[in-house]
Amino acid sequence: MFDPPSLSRQNPTVGRIVMAAAAKHLSSVTLELGGKSPVIVDETADIKRAAETTMWAKLVNAGQTCVAPNYLLVHRSVRDEFVEQCRKAIEQCFGPTDDRIAATADLARIISVDHATRIETLVEDALEQGAQVLTGGPYSTTDCYVAPALLGNLAKHARIADQEIFGPVLPVVEFDAIEDAISYINARPKPLALYVWSRNDAKIKRVLQQTSSGGACVNHCLQQYAHSGLPFGGVGASGIGNAHGFFGFKAFSHERALLRGGRLLMAKLFFPPYTGLKTRIARSLVDMLAKV
Repeated sequence: MFDPPSLSRQNPTVGRIVMAAAAKHLSSVTLELGGKSPVIVDETADIKRAAETTMWAKLVNAGQTCVAPNYLLVHRSVRDEFVEQCRKAIEQCFGPTDDRIAATADLARIISVDHATRIETLVEDALEQGAQVLTGGPYSTTDCYVAPALLGNLAKHARIADQEIFGPVLPVVEFDAIEDAISYINARPKPLALYVWSRNDAKIKRVLQQTSSGGACVNHCLQQYAHSGLPFGGVGASGIGNAHGFFGFKAFSHERALLRGGRLLMAKLFFPPYTGLKTRIARSLVDMLAKV
């Protein structure tokens, strides 16, 4: 059975190799390493809008984007409603039946047979450990096709819980208090993106203050990547440095300092020997600068 290394572990591993090679030349590096980006949906969220937008974000390029949602943290009280709205969103975008979804040109295929097989392996492992398909259809690895799917009742040690999926499958984890969702995120490597759906400002603030991620969106998905005025990059295992717009210009160029001397060489006041007059002038300048 095809059993490649975890992408969530592989990317930081490759990043370390790149950094080691750069160190030989004292070269700076900017790394974007992906990661498992969570989506929090609390009980106050606009469930229909959250489901539609999250499924769109997940299924862009069939989930094969670095900032794709990787798992859902949904408040227990709205879990069933949210899953149903996700099912309706899939139907509206791609068709009402498995055959229609498989035939549509609007859903991308997986990049290779090997990667499709890898996703199949992750799903099968989760199902063998008791996971349930909440919504989703069949897949055909030989055709590089994986149907959109949501998985529930995920076992703690299921590999899909730890590995970056990079495909159209989305695990659903229930929570009762926002602190539980925060703890779940913080128990894992820092993600490249974090998405929060809520109409409670206090909870939004708590999530943003008590978690760390490369970027974040409140009541939206993916747009932190598309906005050229915002920095894009990871933190910790999800990357180093920023790109995009002004931030990318700074990251990939060097700011060289340049100063030209004037006619008067004021620095001579600080040349030795240090007479009483020079000492008094130096002390006056220091005092003056201290007040600025």
